[in-house]
Amino acid sequence: IMSLHNERIADIALHEKEEKKPEIEIVAHMGPISLETNGLSYRYDSQSAPIFSALSLSVAPGESVAITGASGAGKTTLMKVLCGLFEPDSGRVLINGIDIRQIGINNYHRMIACVMQDDRLFSGSIRENICGFAEEMDEEWMVECARASHIHDVIMNMPMGYETLIGELGEGLSGGQKQRIFIARALYRKPGILFMDEATSALDSESEHFVNVAIKNMNITRVIIAHRETTLRTVDRVISI
Repeated sequence: IMSLHNERIADIALHEKEEKKPEIEIVAHMGPISLETNGLSYRYDSQSAPIFSALSLSVAPGESVAITGASGAGKTTLMKVLCGLFEPDSGRVLINGIDIRQIGINNYHRMIACVMQDDRLFSGSIRENICGFAEEMDEEWMVECARASHIHDVIMNMPMGYETLIGELGEGLSGGQKQRIFIARALYRKPGILFMDEATSALDSESEHFVNVAIKNMNITRVIIAHRETTLRTVDRVISI
């Protein structure tokens, strides 16, 4: 399992190939970054048909883009390729014009954050679930991220506030509350790109609108998968696959 603080992407187990020492020096928290794909193709195995092929797209720094398509069109698979969780069969994923393989996948993961459908909490306090287990936590930034995720007031109404302990299943939390904690966790990383796969699907319409507007006002490149019209109206552009 990737470290929730340094390497956490969607909190899932990954098997990564050994990679060469990256040639590009990474600057943490470098602000919004561009995303580009050139001729991207992916299939699950050599015997299956491509999920998508020769896909090229471009997202400018700070732009919000939604990816839409029919069920089974490969939206989530594409998102995982863009996040560096799946390796494409062909083509490239670039940020600021540099191939993520040249940057190094672990360094790339430090520059982005993902809220995926299979995200999960871990045993610990709400504070730890948002901030990870860093020795030094930025209290002010944590609260700001929780406010942007429309979860701060809910947390403060709990007897132990941010010290409230939760389990891996998030006992006592609604689906929408869990999603808002996932979003706060992603924002806390100060990502250059935020990937969101149906990340607000369990939120009520008021919370969803609040969160979408709050994130849109942040200086983050955003790539989302969503089907709700209320979410799609908050993006700059819609790409159908």
